[in-house]
Amino acid sequence: MGATVDGRITLAVPPERIEELSASVKGQGLKMILTAGNLQRLIDDTTKRAAVQREKRAVSSTDHNDIMDHSKYHRYTEIVHMLQTLEQLNPDLMQLSNLLFRTHEGREVKLVKLHGNSSQAGDPPKPAVIIEAGIHAREWISPAVNLWVIDALIQGYRRRDTTITAMLDHSDWYIIPVTNPDGYEFSHKEDRLWRKNRRYISLACRGVDLNRNFDVKFNTTGVSGSCNSGIYLGYKPFSEPESSNVKALVENLQHRLVAYVSAHSYSQGSPRLPGLLSGQGAGGGAQTRDRRVPANLKTISHIANPQGSPRLPGLLSGQGAGGGAQTRDRRVPANLKTVLHIANPQGSPRLPSLLSGQGAGGGAQTRDRRVPANLKAVSLATMPPTPP
Repeated sequence: MGATVDGRITLAVPPERIEELSASVKGQGLKMILTAGNLQRLIDDTTKRAAVQREKRAVSSTDHNDIMDHSKYHRYTEIVHMLQTLEQLNPDLMQLSNLLFRTHEGREVKLVKLHGNSSQAGDPPKPAVIIEAGIHAREWISPAVNLWVIDALIQGYRRRDTTITAMLDHSDWYIIPVTNPDGYEFSHKEDRLWRKNRRYISLACRGVDLNRNFDVKFNTTGVSGSCNSGIYLGYKPFSEPESSNVKALVENLQHRLVAYVSAHSYSQGSPRLPGLLSGQGAGGGAQTRDRRVPANLKTISHIANPQGSPRLPGLLSGQGAGGGAQTRDRRVPANLKTVLHIANPQGSPRLPSLLSGQGAGGGAQTRDRRVPANLKAVSLATMPPTPP
């Protein structure tokens, strides 16, 4: 399988088919570049590094900087422990709760609420923003980024950063750090490229692609009816507890919900990170491609960006996707410069990208694809045909 990014097609190919593919693309006027000779080795190295890091550092300190360790990928129990400790230290800014339904394996799905000054009696309800992460199990950078967002918002409010203070005082922020904890854990323990949840379907098949399990254009394009597929949509919309959790949260907040953000990732992408509020301001609000948002949300683009990183586009771009939440292809905060260093011990500028690609029936059509771990990765770039 493959994906298209910046005019290139990235494929995973069995080693024994490389020569056949090379001959085929050459005849089509394409150029093939081998980008990874052993994909399985890359996966194994990443998994081993994560295990070593967990052994070296226990999340037990009450010092804020030790609680939120952004140098590695955490297991779900570690994430929950960090969030519980953070809530204990910041009860005036953060509340940690459980979403309505447990997962198929019995895990609670955590919800973080961040807010500044509480509304007084008679005040209108605050606008609400939802950020959902980790709906696809293998996209580890997505929960990691959102842990960073939680940390940055709390620390920024404590030091009275004017932008972050305005954000939290103006709006309530609801963040689901790991929407799919069963799949997330399975991708750590068994299959690094696992994408779905862990619903039992048969002895030979498990899992529903939660991003295809919403009721927007359900079972249209970009889906599969085979449970062996990574984009299996389930037997009906909201058949899964995890997608039902998102639905219940949105319905509860629908009268004051102004933004819904879904954080996705793609492979080892470019360090050009999308950020907040991509559209131009218009008529009192930033005009995103599918909806208007309050003008003062533009301040989000300045969250914790003291190093003056390159211009990073915005938080609410993309279009609704079939079978996914109507705002499913959304960007994440741009100030996450530290993401450049996550899972990047060699100092390479390549990093797991944060975002999904084009909308697709049954959910956002993310650029990542489920591929066998032992396949080689190649990149195809179009080039002019050779003159006769």
